[in-house]
Amino acid sequence: MAEPPGEGGFFHDNYDLTKAKISQQHIAARLNTGPRDEDGRFRITKGMSSLVTPEELASASSGVTLMDPKKAVTLHTEKKRPADWKVDLGGADDKKKQRNTETEETEQPAVKPTWLAVGLVVKILDKSDAVAYKRKGVIRSVKQSAEINTADVELLGDDTKTTVTAREKHLETVLPAVGKPVRVVKGESAGEYGELRKLHQKRFLAEVAIDASDGVRQRVEFLQYDEVCKVNR
Repeated sequence: MAEPPGEGGFFHDNYDLTKAKISQQHIAARLNTGPRDEDGRFRITKGMSSLVTPEELASASSGVTLMDPKKAVTLHTEKKRPADWKVDLGGADDKKKQRNTETEETEQPAVKPTWLAVGLVVKILDKSDAVAYKRKGVIRSVKQSAEINTADVELLGDDTKTTVTAREKHLETVLPAVGKPVRVVKGESAGEYGELRKLHQKRFLAEVAIDASDGVRQRVEFLQYDEVCKVNR
């Protein structure tokens, strides 16, 4: 014997298919009522459809929403973007400005490489400077730029300290006596210090013992005259 309705579920034995069809026709009739818009969709006002749930009625906005009876009933409205949404999301202009700023910060002004260094003894060959021409001096400061490199040279042999400014092209290296300290100014060993061992005049080479990291002079190199320079010590 089947259970009475309301206690254990639906009364399946007495399910009426005719009533179900009538119910569907009733729903379709409710959806087909009311004015239509230009696209043939119906205007359904808030609370008009019997298919709308109480939760949808509570969350729906005021006014009317265009509904299509062939699709699921909804009261969802499209959110409009603010006028400045591109600025909020980071538009192309903002990204371009950011890249330009980063490039300016990372780029450094290019300068010409130079062999000049403070403490080197050099010879001045600037003919326009009658006081310093062919005289020796000690470099006290070096100024580098993208176009020219200059050095402030303190002349040797004067009772009073005389300093002149000379361009790199007007300066040449000076070789010390054998056994005196030198600095390598060009080549793979540029920047290293050592001792002049011997001058090979026929080959125009200077034999230099390069200082090792432990202070013991053990590496010997043969360098051009303009690759080594006397150090003022």
